[in-house]
Parts: sequence; structure tokens; C-alpha cells
Amino acid sequence: MVDRTLFFGLELVGEGTIFVESLRGYVLRLALLHSLTPRALLEILLKKYPFGSNPKSLSEECSFSVTSENIRAIVQRWQMHGSSDVGLQLLENLQKATGSCLESSTMARFHAFARTHLVHHRPGRYCPMCVREETDPEKQISPLLWEIQAVECCPKHGVLLRDRMTCGSETLSQLRFAQRPQIPGVCSACGCIGFECVTEEPATASAVQIWIAESVGRLVAVSMRQSEGMNADTLRAGLIDLVRVCHAGSPVRAAKAASVSPSSFSIWLSGKGQPSLRMLLDVCQRNGADLASLCEGRFREISSPKAPQKLVQRAYARSATSWSEVERVLARAMEQEAPPSRAQLAKQLGINPHLIPRRFKTQSDQLVSVGQKHRARSRQATFEKAVELYTSVAMALEAEGTLVTRSRLIKRSGKASFESSSPLTRALEEVHARFRPDLAKRDATEVPE
Repeated sequence: MVDRTLFFGLELVGEGTIFVESLRGYVLRLALLHSLTPRALLEILLKKYPFGSNPKSLSEECSFSVTSENIRAIVQRWQMHGSSDVGLQLLENLQKATGSCLESSTMARFHAFARTHLVHHRPGRYCPMCVREETDPEKQISPLLWEIQAVECCPKHGVLLRDRMTCGSETLSQLRFAQRPQIPGVCSACGCIGFECVTEEPATASAVQIWIAESVGRLVAVSMRQSEGMNADTLRAGLIDLVRVCHAGSPVRAAKAASVSPSSFSIWLSGKGQPSLRMLLDVCQRNGADLASLCEGRFREISSPKAPQKLVQRAYARSATSWSEVERVLARAMEQEAPPSRAQLAKQLGINPHLIPRRFKTQSDQLVSVGQKHRARSRQATFEKAVELYTSVAMALEAEGTLVTRSRLIKRSGKASFESSSPLTRALEEVHARFRPDLAKRDATEVPE
């Protein structure tokens, strides 16, 4: 007799294709099938199969306590698509709980030859064309390809992916946090199917972005049997073959052509280190190599973009910025009406943000002071405009003979804020106290028990 599983044995969608379902999308569909929230489903899962347990003794003390804070962290960060400890444990436990093979839903199966612990994209993304084609929410999936940070577009439609947190509806029409759905293809903020709340046309992806998406797609589409044969030795053999065919056996030439540090390339060839997925893509796109074939141990040439895009910014390539140039940029930034922050300035110059205050402490402090004054002026301007708007709405309510309340002020003005210290909230409280002095006096004289 077959043992009963904790959850339904839901099959993984798209296995063996570039649109194989991600583990995040699988959990969302599994929770929907059981009429649970993803957080409630994970709570049940971790109570049955706690982290650190094994099939022989599920009652062992686990190293991960099942608390609401831990579950919330997993749901918010979704650290389950790489080779991190959390991701590997979740994958193993979900396979036990469903009886389904889910190894193709993460990048963990490639951890033997490439670092994959940070490949996931936390908020989650979607292709605006793919979600429009499937009108049934129960058939919507979230492919693994959309979870990988290096991938920025959909290879099928050639459009840029969008952030799931982006909602086109007004703030007042959005759902409360407790009511927001967690379903692939549905906006969690307002509940619109197919993200119809976002009316902007999809942005077209560049040739480089499409090439990267197709290359990574061919890698995630390999079968489990093929991925089991991929390891550090096969990747090393593929890199050696690439150096032999494209650069006459010179690793230094191969490293310079790929804009990779020669020492890093030598470490990969010796088998003492592992490249990240972005570094592998840099090597492949600049040498016209197929990523999946390279990981299998052979070089296979494919057409690559004419203008390759550098995915990994190396520190040795940024050192061309001189200190005199940094000083000039700092001086110009302090003269701007809306000056950039030190972090934005460092990113623009391509240097470490901590180097600016160390080298130019006086100018750096002045930049911080100018930025603080600008933000204070901006907050004050927002506050004054909000007071003017709320006052006009309150006067209109009084003229109608309607009681002035906070909810009516927000609804009529269309301006709302959920932060207690924001300029909008302060303006709302000031106008409400002005038109309702009885309530303001009562709130001021009340003493909490």
C-alpha cells in the first residue's frame, strides 16, 4: 500500500522546456489547490518535516524553529531557487510532502559547477504577454526562467519582464495586505487577472537580453539525466575546449576577451573555484558559446550579439576613475538643486561608496548636508500642498453639510499615506484637527489607562 502524502501530488508544469515551473510558482499553485495561503502551507510543511530532520528520525531537534517570523522571511524572500541551505531543505521537504520530483524547478541541480545561491529574484517577475495569453488564473504558472537575476526578458515574446510588485491601480482601490492574493498571473495589490491594472505597453528587449534569456532557457531545459552528468570537471573541460578553439590555447586571451580577471579564469581552469552564472554568461556571449553545451564539457558555437553586454562589473575595470574627477563630480553635485546621495554618486563613478568620505570627508559631509536640506524642503512643500488640498475638501464638505472625517478627506482628495510620519499624514491630522476641534481637544486630554 502506497503511503499517503501530506499534500496532493501536483505535477510540475513544463519540465524539459525553457518554461519549466519554478518552485515559488509550484508552492503558490499548491497552496491555491488546498485553499491555503503560501505561509499557512509552509507552516504545515515545516511542522511535519522540520529543517534538519531526516527520514529515519523526524522527531530530531531541528536547527530551524518554525516561528511566524521565519515563515514570513521565507515567503518574502523566497530563497528556494538556488543552492542555499534554506532552498535545498525546502526542495527536499516539498518532494517528501507531495511525492513529486521537483528538482527541475530550481537551479540547485547545477550547484556542482556554478554558484547558484543568489540566482533568485526576490519580488518575482512576470512577462506581460504571457499572462495575457492565459486567461484562466488556475493555469497560470511562474517559470524558473523569470526568477533568475541575469534574465531580463521573455525569450518567447522579446519583451522585458515586469516586477510583480508594480500595480497600475490607484492606492485607494488596492486591497489590504491580509486580502491580497498570492496567485501566479494575478496582481497581488489589486487582484487584477493578467495584471490588467498596468496599462503601459510592454518594453521591447534588446538583442543581448534576448540572447541571454535564450541561453539560460536552454540550460534550465536540460533533462535530469543530462544535469546529473554536469559537474566541475565537465565545465572545466568545456572551458579548455573554448580556449583551444577560440583563442589558440591562451587562457589570458580568453579572459581578456570575456572581460574577466585572468587570475579568476585560471582558478576555474584549475578546478579550484567556481564561476557565477553571470560570469559564465559573460564568457559565453563574448565567445559565441552555448551555455548548456559548455557545462556538458564541449564548445558549441552559436550566433551571439554584435555588441555584447557586460553583466559583471569588475573592480579592476573601474579603477580608471581618478580622484580629481571624483572631486570635480562632488563639487558639481553640491551645486545641484536635487543633489544625488553618496551611494548614487559612487555608482555613477564606478567606485566603492566608502571611499568618498574617506578621501573627501569635508566635501562628503557637505553633500550629505545639502541633500538633507533638499529633502526637508521637499517634505515641507509636499506638506503645504496637502494642507491646501485637504482644506479645500473640508470646506466643500462643510458647505454640503457633511461631517468632516479623515476617511472622507482621503476619499474626496484621492491622497492617502500609510506612514504615520509622512507629510500627507501630518497634513491630514492638522486639517482634521482644525475642522474638528472637539475631537482634537478630547484626544489631547484623554489619558491612557
